[in-house]
Amino acid sequence: MIRRTEILLAALLIPALAAADTRYSGEFDYKTFESSKSYFAGRSTAQIDHLCKTGEHASTEDLEQCEHRDFERAQAQLDTQLSVLKSLVDKADKFLVEYDEKPLSLPYFSKSRDGWNQYRDNECYTEAYMMGGASEKYIRFWDCMASLTNAHIKDVKQTINDWNNP
Repeated sequence: MIRRTEILLAALLIPALAAADTRYSGEFDYKTFESSKSYFAGRSTAQIDHLCKTGEHASTEDLEQCEHRDFERAQAQLDTQLSVLKSLVDKADKFLVEYDEKPLSLPYFSKSRDGWNQYRDNECYTEAYMMGGASEKYIRFWDCMASLTNAHIKDVKQTINDWNNP
């Protein structure tokens, strides 16, 4: 009788444990994700590069942070390019102000930045959440973020080039 009870109890607990929340369950806010610099603290750049390139002896969390690192690098490049583009927008607005022209472009530039960030975030959350509770969820998320950011860098560079070479 005890044996049957133990089997029945185990049968009832297994689905409950299988459905338990993991770090990959539910929503997450990527802005609260630990920075890759902090995560990889104590490792040399060469060690990190090797780990990220080969995946040798890497945990899932290591691989997540490798992708996160790629995104952080892309975001830094995008920020630099956007700074250049913003200075061109500012210059154009100063010209418009001199001739009492309206509307100015900077408010729309700012809105476009916010809109693009929202598009990127939502697109990548969609990809990640389609995976459910899979352990590769954050790897996919950060890869998406880096890919979209790198593509946007090309677009921003082209806009700068077009503006400087009419």
